[in-house]
Amino acid sequence: MSSTTPNEMIGIVVCTHSALADGFKQAIEMLMGPQENFAAIGLYEGEDIMDLSRKIIELSKSMPTHHSVIFTDLFGASPTNAAALALVDVDAAVIAGVNLPMLAEILTLRNQDPDFENLLNEIVAKGRDNIRIITKKMITEG
Repeated sequence: MSSTTPNEMIGIVVCTHSALADGFKQAIEMLMGPQENFAAIGLYEGEDIMDLSRKIIELSKSMPTHHSVIFTDLFGASPTNAAALALVDVDAAVIAGVNLPMLAEILTLRNQDPDFENLLNEIVAKGRDNIRIITKKMITEG
């Protein structure tokens, strides 16, 4: 697959309750270094969902990208609802239930000119594949 130009790169916005989005951004940049077209925004107590939606739109439009993916923490919660409202004004998709493997995967694949719909499905699959249960019994019994 070929590399893309900056306007073909996919922009990433992480939108969560409180400072969780900033934590994801810091963790990713610790693992992968600074990232272009990657932003974090939190919803704090007392803030308005419409204001959050406008901020998401501003962040998405400030990135010189063709598409954006907006990751949120909880399906049906205010950050996800604000992101869904933003879809009226930006060419983006919302993925609820963000985790670190999903972000690492999209940051790795977003420059490889993938089909956008296939990329979204790969990202969700990566998130699911990295959810595991580890118990004491598993560790002690091998």
